[in-house]
Amino acid sequence: HTIRDCCEGLRALAYPDFEVIVVDDGSTDGTGTIARDHGFHVISTENQGLSSARNTGLAAATGEIVAY
Repeated sequence: HTIRDCCEGLRALAYPDFEVIVVDDGSTDGTGTIARDHGFHVISTENQGLSSARNTGLAAATGEIVAY
């Protein structure tokens, strides 16, 4: 339920003009599908680890502020 709750919370934000990038690092719990269903940009990788996932997300980000 965690990823679904997180996505719903992000959709409810009133902050103007933000993007959400989800790096699905080889999960098997439907994370990518859930994030896509909420309209978020999903990048799928094959279990490269936390640091690699963060670097992948950072490389894809277009905003001035990045939060993990």
